[in-house]
Amino acid sequence: MTNSTKSTISRRRLSTALCLALAPSLLATGCATLRDSAPMKLARKIDIPNGIPWKHQEHREGDPRKMVVTWTDAVRHQSGAGAERGFGGRIFFYDRDESDPIKVDGQLVVYAFDETDRLPTDNRPTKRYVFPAEQFVKHVSESELGVSYSVWLPWDATGGAATDVSLIARFEPNAGGNLVVSEQTRQRLPGAMDPIDTMIAGQENRPQVTRVASTQPIGAGQATVTNAGYQSTPPMPAVGAIKHSGMETTTIKLPSRPRRFTN
Repeated sequence: MTNSTKSTISRRRLSTALCLALAPSLLATGCATLRDSAPMKLARKIDIPNGIPWKHQEHREGDPRKMVVTWTDAVRHQSGAGAERGFGGRIFFYDRDESDPIKVDGQLVVYAFDETDRLPTDNRPTKRYVFPAEQFVKHVSESELGVSYSVWLPWDATGGAATDVSLIARFEPNAGGNLVVSEQTRQRLPGAMDPIDTMIAGQENRPQVTRVASTQPIGAGQATVTNAGYQSTPPMPAVGAIKHSGMETTTIKLPSRPRRFTN
């Protein structure tokens, strides 16, 4: 083997060794470059199961100026306890911008009014639900519209009467500032029907029955009998009925001689 051949082999071995030594750094640089590329950034924003990009990775907090609440009647089943009916609510908070929902820090209070026979001047809530700040933060949830808060308002056990309930929510920020109050909404809580409602429903579902008036032929010593739907009249005194030219005459027999009353 000549000296030139040995020199060529040595240079190749040196190049191979340098490549192996620099491989980790080259791979790291390549991965970093790939990770920062536009396709990878877009891929990280895409929710694989749904294929929909999230609007925001991190939801911003702000000073709430408005709250929007949607209520739905529901029944909740718990293991070891009976089912209870109530209302499920989803709450969105907005700041002055009102572009996207924001996260908040504070206490939520919901007032519920049973509208059954409630006087217009009665402002006392039937029930009051309080979610302290340290608990309310755990009710945060994601939705298609952005960050929101979900709450459950138990009312009573299932099987109760149908009830109309008015709901008002109030949010008290921990940092102070203005209280945020929702609009009052009236919700129907389905349940057993009241006796009056049941009677009305029964009458509405009852088939209509119509009786057709009928007249029996008049014979000697017989009176005319007419059936009129669901109407009854006291019996007439006995006697013969004489019918002439559409007119009816009734004859009542009187005693042959007057009775004498003695003391």
